[in-house]
Amino acid sequence: MTERGSVSVELGLLIPVVLVLLAIVAETAAIAQAQVALVHASREGARAAAVAPDVADAVDAVERSLPVRLAERASVSVERSRGVGLPVRVTVRASHELFRFVGGVPVVLGWTTTMRSER
Repeated sequence: MTERGSVSVELGLLIPVVLVLLAIVAETAAIAQAQVALVHASREGARAAAVAPDVADAVDAVERSLPVRLAERASVSVERSRGVGLPVRVTVRASHELFRFVGGVPVVLGWTTTMRSER
């Protein structure tokens, strides 16, 4: 076998490994981006729930702060006790598919934020 032929074989074996590594990096970035958006939305919802007595205001704040594609898959839960200084808890969850281009593995991302009610 010539040196030229062995280089071609090595490159042929290396390309799939590089593609898999690139796919893992891309999926990690997508999950990190979605998680950061969920954390931000949860905080916005908790802030709205802490200052407004209506739970719908908190849900609207969460939906406004999420990107459209993520908001379509998200669910929001608001737990609120009546009274000043009592905890308000907002949970945001969204489904995500890992490697959806090869069948996909479903995962659920989410975050919960707790604040004290101001009203």
